[in-house]
Amino acid sequence: MRPVCCLNRTKKIYANLTDFILSAIPLGFLKEVYSNEKANVDFLILLLVLCSGCSGSVADSIGKDVEDTIAHSQSANDKYVQMVKNGYPSTHPSVSYEQAFTAFFSSPQWKHFKAEDGREVVEFTGDCTYQNTPVKARIQFVVHEQQGTFETAYLAFNEVPQNKLILTALIEKAFSSAEKPAGSGREHCITDLLQ
Repeated sequence: MRPVCCLNRTKKIYANLTDFILSAIPLGFLKEVYSNEKANVDFLILLLVLCSGCSGSVADSIGKDVEDTIAHSQSANDKYVQMVKNGYPSTHPSVSYEQAFTAFFSSPQWKHFKAEDGREVVEFTGDCTYQNTPVKARIQFVVHEQQGTFETAYLAFNEVPQNKLILTALIEKAFSSAEKPAGSGREHCITDLLQ
């Protein structure tokens, strides 16, 4: 399964990461490194190790977290985001997506964007636990404005795409958890999705 919209941010993230690293180094230290040949070589080796230690996926993840936070604040009153947040699956008509996801995920964020193919997409991100591992879930909904409907289209855990079965099970778990009475031991864990 592919995300509705893929953006190549790696080059921009690496540039920002390099600027950040260089801005964090005191100017006096840089002058000393420049004037001392051995220190210069040691510094270059250290810088290469630091930069190579940041994999593309880590840099992409950092960039996506920042992008999600900014987009969340800009999309708070977006009509497409509100449509999905206020919607509900036919199996749980008394609980909205916003209620279920806020109860199940920590750090819930919503945003809207127009996909490259012209579709309107609402994207949700939130933290949960999958197979005893903390993950960031990214769920995308494709909005069909004229019909007044939307459908789930994509799920990834830590940017690793998941299949439709896991997506369906995750949504069911979130809604089932939201329907439990307060204090009944809701879990933000989806280890038992398919059991």
